[in-house]
Amino acid sequence: MTNSFTLTLECGHTAYWKEPPGSGGGPFVGLVVFCQECGEDQEIVQVFPEIYEIEIVPIEDPDFQIPISDGTHDRSVHLIYDGKTGTYGYYYSARNRWGHYLISNRATVGFPDVEEARADALSDKRSPE
Repeated sequence: MTNSFTLTLECGHTAYWKEPPGSGGGPFVGLVVFCQECGEDQEIVQVFPEIYEIEIVPIEDPDFQIPISDGTHDRSVHLIYDGKTGTYGYYYSARNRWGHYLISNRATVGFPDVEEARADALSDKRSPE
C-alpha cells in the first residue's frame, strides 16, 4: 500500500496527496486543490492509485455468503477508498480448492465513510430461509 496519491490537475501539473484516506476522506476527481506550480486553485482530473486499499478483514464465519461461487478458503473483505468518486467501499476475495486467488467481479462503493462500508460488507445478505 502506498501512503500518497499522485494527482493530475486540470492545469496539467502533478501534485501529491501525502495522507492516506481516513474517515475525513481523500482526493477525488473534481476536488479543487491548490497547485504549487501555478499558484492557483485547480480541479483534480485524475487520481492514482484510483483504488486505495485501507484494510483486509478476514471472514471467519464459514456460513457467511460471499459473491464468489468457488471461493471457500481464506475468505476476506477488502475495504477501499475510491479516488474517482471520493467514497468508500469494498470487494471480496477468497481462494478456491485448487489454491487460486479469486476476487468478486466488482467493488461496491458509494459509502460516506469506511465504517459504513465495513458494516455493509459484513452484514449477512442471505435471503431468509
